[in-house]
Amino acid sequence: MLKLQDLINGKFPISELSDEKVLGLESSSDSKMAKDFTDQMDISSTFQPCFSEESSTDWQMNSRIDSDESLSSDESFRLIPLIDLSDDIHYDREEPERPCYIDQVEPILQAGEKWDVKVYVGPQKFHCFQCVLQVYSPYFRRPKLEDTYVVRLPSHKVTPAAFQFIYKWMLLKEMPPLKRCSARSLLELYSSAKYLGITEITDAVWNALDIIKNENESFSLMPNMSYMNSTNIEFFCFARISRFFLTLVSSQEFIEMDFNYVSRLLDNPNAGVNSEIEIFYSAVRWLSHDWPDRVEYVLDLIRCIRFNLLSPIFLRFLQQPQSTRIMQYIANLPYVKDKIIKAFVYVTAELYCKDPRQRLAIPLPELEVPDQRRWVYDEKCSYHHDLKCGQRQLITYAQFLSYLKSLHETGPDHWRNLVYLTEPIDCCTRLRSE
Repeated sequence: MLKLQDLINGKFPISELSDEKVLGLESSSDSKMAKDFTDQMDISSTFQPCFSEESSTDWQMNSRIDSDESLSSDESFRLIPLIDLSDDIHYDREEPERPCYIDQVEPILQAGEKWDVKVYVGPQKFHCFQCVLQVYSPYFRRPKLEDTYVVRLPSHKVTPAAFQFIYKWMLLKEMPPLKRCSARSLLELYSSAKYLGITEITDAVWNALDIIKNENESFSLMPNMSYMNSTNIEFFCFARISRFFLTLVSSQEFIEMDFNYVSRLLDNPNAGVNSEIEIFYSAVRWLSHDWPDRVEYVLDLIRCIRFNLLSPIFLRFLQQPQSTRIMQYIANLPYVKDKIIKAFVYVTAELYCKDPRQRLAIPLPELEVPDQRRWVYDEKCSYHHDLKCGQRQLITYAQFLSYLKSLHETGPDHWRNLVYLTEPIDCCTRLRSE
């Protein structure tokens, strides 16, 4: 079919069409209609195309696109790699103030109304925030806690009072003062914090205990350690007891003390005594209080005695018949007899050379050089002498008990009057004056 645009542009003159191109145009109604229309309108000479402004713009753009298609473009060109980002960004504007969440959250935590976990310590129940517990204690970060939201702490490890103190500390910004806490409270707090893994509290308690310099205050901690197993606290207490040792032995607390504590006291190198004989008689005093039940501990306590520090006269005394059943039982022990013989060898070697292990012509492989005690001197004790004094060789059990009885009259602070034997003392002047 012919297009009107071709007719307008005169590209298709009907008069010159061949028969093949016209295809029977003379006989068709379309061609006849077209011929009549052209004859009447004279289209080739009078009709001009009329374009709108919009169609003109489209025509120009189409022609421009056709011409631009022949230009080549690089589609791999990127800007980001070419921009230098190494310089710091200079931001001079001030940040807007924002509210501190701590001031908003702290009242909610202290009120305890939105708690999400229950902690049982013995019969007591505490409503707590799980997030607070997990921040300070690794114990509460266990996975299974999320399944139950109920925690039961062992009462022999954590006490209700200690846990209440610990949780209050978690909610506060500062550690409450520990100086006003009793000795038992400090130990409970230390044991509980250690079980929960809170090092900040254990360090604070240890610092508070380190302030305790008096030996009698250290002793006051010992009865409260029965429920807890803390090597550090026990070492602290026993290391502090030195000049206070004989005052402690004279007390009712000593003869009622647990065997483990007694053995540690007797084996303590800081024990303040004037002679190793006082250590020996201290063991006898504890055993005598309940001999039928304590006879099984005899050998263990005797192992705490350093026989090489006993004088030769006292060693010979142990080889003789004893006046009491307990002393005779101890003297007949094979362990004691063997120790006495070896102690004689050591004392003899000590008389001839300064260091028996190095200067003896005959080697003694079983020779034991004992650690010295903290030798003390009490001028009010009748049998206390200087280390070089010959009167220091023998002490009877009756003399020892008499001195312990005198300590009841002098009071619990008499240990402060005892002095360490770091320099020679003219001990027997008092005997001559008497």
